[in-house]
Amino acid sequence: MVINELMPSNDSTINAPDSVSTPDWIELVNVGNEPVALARFELRNAAGESWVPTAADGDIAPGAHVVVGLAAADGAGGLWTGWSVESEGDGIALRFDGVLADVVEWDAIDGDISIARIPDATGEFVRTAWPTPAAVNGELASSTLDPAEETVFVTDVVHRIDLLVSPEQSAILDQFDRPEVVVDATIDGVRFAGVAIGLKGSASYDTMDGKPAFKVDMNSVTPGQKFRGLTGFKLHNGSVIDPTRARDHITYRLARAAGLIAPRVGWADVYVSDVYYGIYMIIERHDQTMVEARRPGAGAQAMVFEPTVGWQGDFGSHATSWDYEDGADPVPPPGAIAALDAIDDIVAGGPSDDAVNALWQHMDADKLHTYMAWETVVGHYDGYKGPNNWRIYVDGATNKVEFVCSGAEWTWDFDVNLWYYGGRVGSWCTQNTGCAHGYAAKVIEVANLVEDLGLLEDFEARSEFLAPYIDSDPRFPQYTPSDYWYPYGTFDYAYPSTVSHLMLNPEASRQAAIQAFPDLGQ
Repeated sequence: MVINELMPSNDSTINAPDSVSTPDWIELVNVGNEPVALARFELRNAAGESWVPTAADGDIAPGAHVVVGLAAADGAGGLWTGWSVESEGDGIALRFDGVLADVVEWDAIDGDISIARIPDATGEFVRTAWPTPAAVNGELASSTLDPAEETVFVTDVVHRIDLLVSPEQSAILDQFDRPEVVVDATIDGVRFAGVAIGLKGSASYDTMDGKPAFKVDMNSVTPGQKFRGLTGFKLHNGSVIDPTRARDHITYRLARAAGLIAPRVGWADVYVSDVYYGIYMIIERHDQTMVEARRPGAGAQAMVFEPTVGWQGDFGSHATSWDYEDGADPVPPPGAIAALDAIDDIVAGGPSDDAVNALWQHMDADKLHTYMAWETVVGHYDGYKGPNNWRIYVDGATNKVEFVCSGAEWTWDFDVNLWYYGGRVGSWCTQNTGCAHGYAAKVIEVANLVEDLGLLEDFEARSEFLAPYIDSDPRFPQYTPSDYWYPYGTFDYAYPSTVSHLMLNPEASRQAAIQAFPDLGQ
């Protein structure tokens, strides 16, 4: 017998039998050729607590993988040690007939990361975000130790999300002020109690008898609860402006590759009280977890803001109010507000060289130019280029401000217009030769990145993968020429439009940048 796998901090990998709890666990494997009685073994943690099975616990068959819960028994069956382990550092020893047979020790480990023998049963212990309780370990460990990156935001999996919503809760969700309700949710077979959900969206908003978009909060009601490292996420319905269900994926992928803070994207079949609502996009929530994934070490101090006064809520207007979406402090610290106010004052004036240099005290020039270039190449007129969907991040240590990518459903429908910018910071920058030159240089870099990443091929592959789900979606709206969103909301328009602009926009962007600044073509 060997210890084959161990998870000292199980947030969302498996439930206890017939329970919503997620106990830590250890997996034992019989590597011999004969059944072995569990009563011959003992498990002991670093604190000296011991579990000695009895004859009633039975045998382990050759090759069998048996999971033991590292907690007190919850009365729902299974094997339980009666004691727990510490995720910050601990160890477990396995004894056979009183002789030490195996041991595993660890220092601090994050949630949903297992310590597994790779290859199965014979390899060395390594950490992985691909746990396999009661099953054979894979041949490789995950490339990162980010559970969301490795298991949620992947391109070849459609997850299943079940939301248990009563008729009374459904009526509450439909109310005008969009209240939240607390439900049970099951995600990929793991059940979570105390999950807050609400409806979201503006143009894509729909009620519960249609195909609503959801916001899902895992931990506001149940502190510490996470799904694969995520404290929350959004479920986009694709209605109106992303009938392909793949634009978010390719557009945010481009942004992240360019060095911007942008959500990650996955997909899920969503059921509400056993009624199939169709295919949804899982969009990472704009919070500290998202910032940490893009700016390692900065997430805990990150602050994310969204303007709250519509089209007038922009820098340079002296009218901007902010929705403080996430941050370590209950209220944003004075330094963050001072940085936002300083940008507001600078952009309210003319874009002189001195003013541009003053802006760089509060914004990173490279990141601003990259963000502007990203919106231009993808044709994101529903974003800050509009301006409409946009957010900003403030670094908690430096108070430097960055634009954060948001609302990327409506992209790849429009031709390149390098020098139009509705957002005031962008428009202000284009009126200064030095700032405009830096932006144009980034346009070329981002345009090249579209081709280097193979975004067209990625879009076509994702579209082929999602086609059966889209075809069987029972609630996706069918637009006609009399509808406001026709033809933009139809797949027959959006798919070829995306393909065409993925092919044409990069070269058009490069040519426009070089035409304005010929030195960039040298």
